[in-house]
Amino acid sequence: MTSQKLIILETDENKKLGVQSLIKEGYQTHIVNKIDVAIKATKEQSYDLFILRHEEPELLNMLMANFPPQLGTLVICPKNTLQKMMECSGPGIYSFIEEPITPKKLKYAVAKSINKTRTIEEAIRNKFLTSFEKANHLLSAETDIDRFYKLVAEESISSTSSDSVTVIIKNELNGIYEIKASLGHVSPACEKACRLAMIRNEPVIMSTTEEDKDKDDMHLSKQMAAAGLSAIICLPLIIKGETVGAINHLKLAGHGGYSKNDVSSASILGWWTGIALENIRLLKRVEKQADHVEILLSEVLSAQQNERQRVAIEIHDGVAQWMVGASFGIKACSTLISESRLSELEIELNKIRETMQKSVKELRRAISNLRPIPLQEIGLVPAICQIIESLNQEGMKCSVETDEQLPVMSLAEETAIYWIVQESISNIRKHSNATEVVVKIHTYDGGIKIEICDNGIGFKTDVILNSSLMLEHMGLVGMQERAKLIGGSMNVDSTPGAGTSVILSIPVLSKQLTEIIL
Repeated sequence: MTSQKLIILETDENKKLGVQSLIKEGYQTHIVNKIDVAIKATKEQSYDLFILRHEEPELLNMLMANFPPQLGTLVICPKNTLQKMMECSGPGIYSFIEEPITPKKLKYAVAKSINKTRTIEEAIRNKFLTSFEKANHLLSAETDIDRFYKLVAEESISSTSSDSVTVIIKNELNGIYEIKASLGHVSPACEKACRLAMIRNEPVIMSTTEEDKDKDDMHLSKQMAAAGLSAIICLPLIIKGETVGAINHLKLAGHGGYSKNDVSSASILGWWTGIALENIRLLKRVEKQADHVEILLSEVLSAQQNERQRVAIEIHDGVAQWMVGASFGIKACSTLISESRLSELEIELNKIRETMQKSVKELRRAISNLRPIPLQEIGLVPAICQIIESLNQEGMKCSVETDEQLPVMSLAEETAIYWIVQESISNIRKHSNATEVVVKIHTYDGGIKIEICDNGIGFKTDVILNSSLMLEHMGLVGMQERAKLIGGSMNVDSTPGAGTSVILSIPVLSKQLTEIIL
């Protein structure tokens, strides 16, 4: 038993088909007596076969143009018109049977027609899927963006009846739509029509022969006519809800409109193109990020090397020199003891003791600076306050000014800011002879600004900043590199006798920045 659905057109009461044998076989039959009823029925639901009597070969194509092209049709015709009918049949899936009709002959013809329709549909479907499987493979495997656009244009024009195809993509830097690939003749007027269709940000299928157009359609239709086009399919390429471009299919005037197969092919290819384009862009971003991380690692290694050099210079110029001075003092003490110059000996011993105390204090400070920063435990501002408090204990008047609400920062950003503030305070302690220090932490559009100001002796910035030796001694090289690593900048403003200001500006990237312990 079968369950196929048949629609049968019987316009002559005297020539009705005997459908009882078909019903017994399990066919679902729908009999109509008017051609317009049959047309309406086939548009509302699908049938496996359309059966009709017809005697005019020349009129068959005109009649069947109103029915779905994939509908299988069994034509019953007189014996003397059979050959002519077969010759005149146009696009479609046709089977023919000559009169007279017997129930057995009808059952055989219906079964054969349905099998023929299925075989042809399967062949079309396989060809269609094979073609798009090839296209999908090509698009998915291609990573060169220019070659990718060219492939899209080639596959688009080969899978549709288009005369020309353009691929228009938005430039990510300036937002301007640019033609990335085109095949066939695309005049400036054609390009204008494509861009006009893209304005809607939705699929556009337009033929200049269509009626009942709205105002926008009329505008596009006039532009198409001016460009010598008869039809256009504009399919937007959408990535995460944003239109990033479009594939435009064009047919020249006189070449008719697009079929349903053309529209289906273009739609599927457009969908695949959007997915493949998103994958390519993601891959490019990953590659760019990998390059950025590699640069960051290189700069981190450089910063670490400079930090080691800075610590070595700091110890050499500070503690090491003081210890050398202390050793000379001890030798002098031996001479004073041998000569019994006790009053002078006491003075020299006091100097040695002060030098040793100063050395121990400096070593403790250096060790403290090398300890892990307590940012994750107490936060950036409290950690900076701890640094300032150490200056207060040494007799300086110090304070911290900050906004109530600071932007959320990554650990890398907070670490760099803390280190730069710490190094600035160290320079103030060693070189400035300042009595007051103020640290200001404020936000600005998209970033954070930190100013470390003192009222010390200051210096000539043009002299100091152009001296690589002085830069290293003051740690300014490392401070500038730290700021650069997180995308910021550091400036030094100083005048002899009027103090110094170190100004750090950082555009906060937060979660987008790789978490690197600097």
